[in-house]
Amino acid sequence: MTLTDGSGRSKRPLANSTINATVELLIGVLDEAARRKLLLVNPAREKGLRLKEQRPRGNVLEIDELEDLLAAAAEIDQKVTAKVLERGATARALRDTGVVWKEIARRLGVAEATAIYYTQQHARRRISARRTIIACLAGAGLRNTELCRTDIRDVDFAHGTINVPGAKTEAGVRKVDLSPMLRDELLAWRASLDAPTPESPFFPTRAGSRRARTTSTRASYDRLSGGPTNAGRCENYLHCPRG
Repeated sequence: MTLTDGSGRSKRPLANSTINATVELLIGVLDEAARRKLLLVNPAREKGLRLKEQRPRGNVLEIDELEDLLAAAAEIDQKVTAKVLERGATARALRDTGVVWKEIARRLGVAEATAIYYTQQHARRRISARRTIIACLAGAGLRNTELCRTDIRDVDFAHGTINVPGAKTEAGVRKVDLSPMLRDELLAWRASLDAPTPESPFFPTRAGSRRARTTSTRASYDRLSGGPTNAGRCENYLHCPRG
């Protein structure tokens, strides 16, 4: 039987979760009636009254999606873009065959000076702060504030753990195991730091100071997702970047 409204349009059926919530409310009301001896038993507690609910899929990145995100973060932090590198390789190849600069510039659709600049650009291995931060958030499950508070001494490479201070445990410290991939990422990042002390922040800014939760990771999301609106979605997908 299809229920319709005053205009003859079919009414939208209630979701199973809504029906189950109504049943729970009814159970509470009838329990109180039974407690007051108004009912012998609560009929709403019979089995089979609740409907099966389909749990929505959470905002979780698949492994290949996380790899794409890390690759994009690393590309953003490179001084030379992939497009410039590609044009540089093309310009060098043409130059090696004896093509003059003017012709190379014409084929690339740029000025002659720009064509010369392209030939001088090469890929340089540079440790990406964005990639390392996102790898740590996704791989270790740290909150933004926890990541910003992490010091050099908190990352124990010998035992493969991160000691998270201020955790809600009796000892006040939570130990997070490092996966081999995350350990390699953090080792490379640690080696790129300039003479840090045990008390230095593990993820310092370019000036060497401690990162702020509201500016550091959020800026990475903005650049990766194309703006602040999509950045919020990016944070949600990475279960771990919590405040």
